[in-house]
Amino acid sequence: MDVPRAFPNQEPLCSISPSSLVINEIITIVTAIRKTSRWRSSGVASILGVTTLNDEFLADGLENHWKTNGEKSSTVRYPLVMEFSQLKADLTNQHDLSNFDSLRLLSPFLRTIKSPRTTGNVTSLCISAILKFFSLRIITDKSPNLNVAMRNLSFAITQCRFESYDSSQDEVVLLRVSRLMEESVRGAGNRILSDDSICEIVETGLSMCCQMRVSAMLRQSAELSMINIIQCIFERLKYIDPGLDDENFWNESSKHPIEEQDFHYNRLNNNNEANSSDIVPFGIESIREVLRVLISFIDSKNHHFTHQVKCMALRFINAAFEVAGEHMGNFPSLRILISDTLCKSLLHLIRNSQTPVLTNSLIVMTTLLQAMPHHLKLQQELFISYLISCLQIPTQVPKDSGLESSLVKAISSTNLANDHNADRATPTSFSERKRFVLDSEGSPPEIRELIVECFGSLSRIPGFLVDLYVNYDCDPQMSDLALDLVRVLTRNCLIDAARYSTNNVPPLCLDALLNFIHNFHERLLPAYEPKDHDRASEASTSLLQSKERKFLIIEGANLFNENPNDGISYLSSHSIIEHPSESTSIASFFHSTNRLSKRVLGEYLTKASNTEILDAFMVAFDFKGKRIDEALRMLLQSFRLPGESQLIERVVEAFAHYYVEANPGVVASKDAAFVLSYSIIMLNTDQHNPNIKAQARMTLDDFCRNVRGVNDGADFDRQFLSDIYKAIRNFEIIVAEEHDTELSFFYIWSKLLQNCKNTTPFRRTDSNVFDCIVFKDVWNSILAALMYVFSTATEDTVFYRVVNGIQQTADVAAQFNQTYIIDYIVRRLADFTAIVSARTPENQINTAITHEDHQLVVSELSVRLGRDFRAQLALIVLFWVCNKFKNCMHDSWPSVVSLILALGSNNLLTKDSLPGAKLFQYEHFPFPNPSVSSGKSTFNKEGGLLSALSSYLSSYANDEPPAPSSEEIGQTLSSIECIRSSKIDEFLHNLLDVEGPTLRRLVDSLIDISDGPLPDNTSIQNENTSFIIGPSKSSHAHFNTQNLIIADMLTSLFMGVSKKTDVSNIKEHVLSYLLSKSEHVVDEQSMNHFSYYILLLYMDEDLELQESSIEWKKLTEYFAMVKKKELPIESSIISMFLELSNRYPYLLYSAFGFDFLDVLLHVNSGDVSDLLVIFHRISARQLDLPKLQRYFSCIDMFIQNIVKQLANILSRQKKGLSKGKPVDKTTLESHGKDLNDAFDLYLKATSEFEDEHYDVTDDKNVLHQKWKLVYSHICKFCLSRSRSLRTSSFSSLQRVVMVQLDKSHDVNVTMSLFHQVLLPTMENMITGLNGKPEHHLFGVAKAQMFSIICKTLLLDMDILSKQSNMLYPLWLKLMDVAIKLSAMHGSEAMAEVMESIKNVYLILHSAGALCGPTVHDTGSDPLLKTWNSTWNNLFIYYPELAQELDLSSETETETQAQTETGTEKRNEEHNSLETGVI
Repeated sequence: MDVPRAFPNQEPLCSISPSSLVINEIITIVTAIRKTSRWRSSGVASILGVTTLNDEFLADGLENHWKTNGEKSSTVRYPLVMEFSQLKADLTNQHDLSNFDSLRLLSPFLRTIKSPRTTGNVTSLCISAILKFFSLRIITDKSPNLNVAMRNLSFAITQCRFESYDSSQDEVVLLRVSRLMEESVRGAGNRILSDDSICEIVETGLSMCCQMRVSAMLRQSAELSMINIIQCIFERLKYIDPGLDDENFWNESSKHPIEEQDFHYNRLNNNNEANSSDIVPFGIESIREVLRVLISFIDSKNHHFTHQVKCMALRFINAAFEVAGEHMGNFPSLRILISDTLCKSLLHLIRNSQTPVLTNSLIVMTTLLQAMPHHLKLQQELFISYLISCLQIPTQVPKDSGLESSLVKAISSTNLANDHNADRATPTSFSERKRFVLDSEGSPPEIRELIVECFGSLSRIPGFLVDLYVNYDCDPQMSDLALDLVRVLTRNCLIDAARYSTNNVPPLCLDALLNFIHNFHERLLPAYEPKDHDRASEASTSLLQSKERKFLIIEGANLFNENPNDGISYLSSHSIIEHPSESTSIASFFHSTNRLSKRVLGEYLTKASNTEILDAFMVAFDFKGKRIDEALRMLLQSFRLPGESQLIERVVEAFAHYYVEANPGVVASKDAAFVLSYSIIMLNTDQHNPNIKAQARMTLDDFCRNVRGVNDGADFDRQFLSDIYKAIRNFEIIVAEEHDTELSFFYIWSKLLQNCKNTTPFRRTDSNVFDCIVFKDVWNSILAALMYVFSTATEDTVFYRVVNGIQQTADVAAQFNQTYIIDYIVRRLADFTAIVSARTPENQINTAITHEDHQLVVSELSVRLGRDFRAQLALIVLFWVCNKFKNCMHDSWPSVVSLILALGSNNLLTKDSLPGAKLFQYEHFPFPNPSVSSGKSTFNKEGGLLSALSSYLSSYANDEPPAPSSEEIGQTLSSIECIRSSKIDEFLHNLLDVEGPTLRRLVDSLIDISDGPLPDNTSIQNENTSFIIGPSKSSHAHFNTQNLIIADMLTSLFMGVSKKTDVSNIKEHVLSYLLSKSEHVVDEQSMNHFSYYILLLYMDEDLELQESSIEWKKLTEYFAMVKKKELPIESSIISMFLELSNRYPYLLYSAFGFDFLDVLLHVNSGDVSDLLVIFHRISARQLDLPKLQRYFSCIDMFIQNIVKQLANILSRQKKGLSKGKPVDKTTLESHGKDLNDAFDLYLKATSEFEDEHYDVTDDKNVLHQKWKLVYSHICKFCLSRSRSLRTSSFSSLQRVVMVQLDKSHDVNVTMSLFHQVLLPTMENMITGLNGKPEHHLFGVAKAQMFSIICKTLLLDMDILSKQSNMLYPLWLKLMDVAIKLSAMHGSEAMAEVMESIKNVYLILHSAGALCGPTVHDTGSDPLLKTWNSTWNNLFIYYPELAQELDLSSETETETQAQTETGTEKRNEEHNSLETGVI
């Protein structure tokens, strides 16, 4: 045994010579001795000391002389003084005492300490000197003869005697004695103290501590020294080989019974105190003896010890376990002593209602269970079960506790105090445990507090709850300690628990539960991860199977207790009883569990039909070597014997048969065993029946007489019968569960010790392999307590602890993927915020004010949240959980979404909070616009009720809401700060990180939560009913805001998550939601946001938009609805539509594309640039006739919108001009350019027509119809009253004509252009306007139209000149038009008409198509007729022009010149058409 040294450095600590220091101590002591009357005449020798003469002769002579002198020497008369003098003389020349004999050095001091003739002062000085020698390292563990010196030292201090004069001085001596004992055990010589020395020291220390005549200070000081001594003694166990211990020590050591209080060791006396130096250092023998004596102090049989002494002994025992508890289990003798005697004594003490004893007992038991639980599995079950039973509250959970009904049921299910079922657990069933239960209602309240503190200590053990669950809750033969403990702690967290204990119990229970959560959280660290995951998985599976098996056994046992056959059938069906047809299988199950009712089991076994089962049940007992009454006692402990004699005989007969087989020769025959067994049962009834008087009870002679001659004709041995008689008389055969006596406890404890041999050891889990399983079963109770405390707490510290517990619970649940726990936390916290309550505040009373240059919206919700600190804290914790564990949320999304919607609809969220703000970068979000109050705070400190009422009424008179009070403003600011601290914006932005099932559940929640009642649209239409329109507008704003927030979240989710994972399965749901909710939108901003979200979804890369797809249909229906609402569309929506058309070009040519364009033309007439972009994106070549018709109709509407805008601008500027404002020419020029750009769309369309010949006579020809279509739309504007519109239309018309005639065509196309387009338009201008007031406005327009016709004729002159049969009628038709125009007023218009006629005439004349008559002409020649008709009309209607064009007298040269001039004119006209100049 290698024990470490106390002081590795052996150098003395004194600064002077060690010998001088010792001599000084000697002088001090001797001086004190001489001052007493007894030692006052000690002589000169006591001063000078004794020395040896150098001369032997002289020395012998003097010695003989002294001997013959007749007087005793000083050495004889004053031995103590002389011994000190001799030691002083020996030390005179010694400088180094490291080699000085330690026994020689200590002997004078020790002799003085033991001397009864010295005073207390001298004894005290001697003890102080010895203490100084050890403390200054004058005596070290290397000092010679130290083992004998220490042996004598221990004997001396334990035999300390002195003359008592003053009680206070005596106590000083005793204090120093206890200090010296402590030093001897802890100091340099502790390694070589013997077992006997240790026992002596401990015995002396205990006697000092138990001495009631001394002062309390002395006892407490001695106790402190004893605690240090015991710690040093038991620390030696760390260095002792457990193999040195004897497992059978207590069985073989009959002279050392466990129950005795006296020490058993070899005591020294004055004769043998230092005779031998062969001393063995103390070991297991003394340690075992010390522990045995300490345990005997608390033994329930020792009634002469006071509670104070028992408390002291418990503190000593606790000190021992604190130092070496984990090592004690390695020593069999100590383990037996602890598991039996100590635990039994502790359980008895715990039943004691004395608070100090209970306190120390609980401390010892707690330390014991922490130190060596591996060897105390059943004892721990009994102890914890008892404490749980003591904490039971007889009433149910209050209805107003704030707990959910399911959790109330979970907490109330462990009402052990009212549980009379004897089969809750084995091998120590609840009825057995109930024997130790305190009367909760009659015991002091402090006891419950002490028990909770005990659980608080145990809860701090890492993995304690998991260990309980694994070893007990999952063991079919054990009780559910972990679950019962958690539930009872949860129940005691409620406020009403203080009525049965103290006010400290609820917080102590909460602390214990928080410790459990903390331990779960700490064990999430990688250090607790199992090293072998495969084995860990197998262990988890095995544990779950064991838990399931336990459940089946409990269910089957309950059924058996009601109906045995049903129970056996149930157990067989679940393979608990593997072979129900075999009696051995059923009997084996009966022996394996104690959950069966012993009454029912007895009735079942004694049935005649179950004889085979009874036999199999008997075979399982081991009766070998047991006396017949002991064997019978064993049997009758397993079930209750029925009352009918026939059934009793059946049992006794079976017992006799198997007992004789197991013990042949003890009883002569089975019949003899039967009679004797039956007689024993009768004797048991006779001796313990309370109805039988004592004098009438059976005596030994009576018992012997009853069984006379039964043993096959012979008598049983009288001593044999006497032993049986005494055993039955002293110990009744009972069913322990049915009694509450010391005897029942004896039975129970004996059974517990017996079962300890067959019970698997308690195992501790160093990893977190089982934490997930345990947490799954206990979270609901723990969270119930946390949420309850959160709802009732008032102190910040409590809030902090609870919030920390909730956070740790969420961490653990997320780590174990127990998402339902996260959902529960989120839902409960959402309830605490009261934001989403049964009655959501009406947001129509929201009021906007200006506060510190910022707009602040005060609402009922903001005020309510601002005044509720608990709600604010719940909101912060809620979004902490949501932010961290959003991917673990499933069923709690509706609560979170509802909360966000409530905040948003009450303007407590900003645009930047929404996920779309970051993802889509939009500039605004249509939150509700509350009424703005310009007034001051309504309710202030100075104003009274009348002033407040006056202000309130005046606010309504001024058609504005009442101003909020300063208090309401402050509460609103508090709410805003709380929301900022909650980091809701961070949570919403991080929603893009959700994935898997969580994403789908979130989408479903967003869609489902919006399916509420819709606001009434009809009330919006009534603008004259103010009392209706206010709430309705507010309701619609509330509705729109919530739907828009949901739409924003849905779209953000889809767009953000689609980049990382496949979300095609939710796209249809999101799109359907957006389309359905947009139908109820009534304002422009909301509609644009919905459109934005919808187009974003359609821009998804995975979307294949086809005209036959359902998405196409939905999009078409949506924009048809947008068109119907006539709400303006933002430019961003148009841009998105164009971007979408880039991916799907056919989108623009579809009905949907034209619907969208139509919507823009109706509601976005001002967005000219956006509309032009769309128009330019459409190619006429891709359009069929119906779509082309619709396209041109859209252009028509576009042009009309521009003209309207231009007219409005002119009207405004005209009004401004009258007020002296300058004309904004830039705006007019810009809109004029827009109008020209709009007409250019016709030119663009015609330029994209097919370049091919077509038959103008075929009305079904598509190209022909296209040209007709474009001319019809342009010519329509030529009749407009607007000059700018007419001007642009004429310009467009002639350019379109130019485009057509530049394409490949024949004369039929040209003629069709004149007869079907130009001339009919001209006729409409002439005849259609006749008689109308605006007729005079169209003079210039008619001239311009006539000019276009003439120029068109000139453009195609090359073709027409060759077709005189077509040219002449056309010219004549043109002359008819000119005749009609001759009546126009205005020189400018007439001049233009004449110029046009002139130009055409000259070109025709020069080309020879129109010339004068010759000698060969006949009257029927078409040319002549045309010539004559032309000149006749000119002379009549345009005489000036006719005179100008008279060519009869011109020479040939002039004719040639005119021809050249006509050619130039024609070229100029062609160029003018190309440039668009009229």
